[in-house]
Amino acid sequence: RYGLGKMNFSGLGTDDDQNAVSPNDLRRVIRESSPTVLRKNRYAASEIDNGIKAAKSLYLSRGFHRTEIEQTAIRARKTIGFLWWPSRRMDLDFKVQPGQVTKLRKLNVVGLAKEVDASYLAETKAGLEGAPLSLQTLSLLTQGLIIQHHNVGYLDADARMIREKISEYEEDVTIRTTPGPKILMRSFSTQGNARVSSAFLRGLVVKEMEQAPSDKTLTSPLLTKIREKLYAVGMFSSVNLRLLGDDPARDLVA
Repeated sequence: RYGLGKMNFSGLGTDDDQNAVSPNDLRRVIRESSPTVLRKNRYAASEIDNGIKAAKSLYLSRGFHRTEIEQTAIRARKTIGFLWWPSRRMDLDFKVQPGQVTKLRKLNVVGLAKEVDASYLAETKAGLEGAPLSLQTLSLLTQGLIIQHHNVGYLDADARMIREKISEYEEDVTIRTTPGPKILMRSFSTQGNARVSSAFLRGLVVKEMEQAPSDKTLTSPLLTKIREKLYAVGMFSSVNLRLLGDDPARDLVA
């Protein structure tokens, strides 16, 4: 059994580069990629490979889309061993070639439903355009737009990123949303319930629907409230909700 020793990196770039990744950043990411091995200062070659993938993802998040990382050396070093502390530790050398930063020239967001609040997008775009292209950041923005649609009743909404290469290190990105129809509740029923009157449970759901801002329109927050209300009855170990059908008006089943 070998312990994880020192990790040394070459080719990281200058410290004054605002996008540079520090050796400590890389050590942290590599260790965190393996909670049961590297994070506990144990060594395994397969886990190092996973750590390198995690390090590349870190560079990708900062706009380096062509980063190459390779392990160039491994050295066994003797240390004072204890019952739980390996007597040999492996020191590792890595060569990093970050490459040039790819920047986002322009960000477009199209297809939003009119009920979705897009007031923050102008400021968001101003902060992202001209900066390193972080696919993770844009993915979070895309997921956030989907959640916004779900919150106002477009439960089938989807969004995807379309990348357009402008030059070798510059891209435009369009986030295209497809709201779909608003989803309405046609009926409510229960399955697997033999302890509580279905009429009573239906009454709870109808009451929540009546208190909702838009009658019969199902939203993510409303479904959460319905699930919590049914669970609060205290007779169920769990409550799962399903929507049946493909039409805008669907059957809600608990």
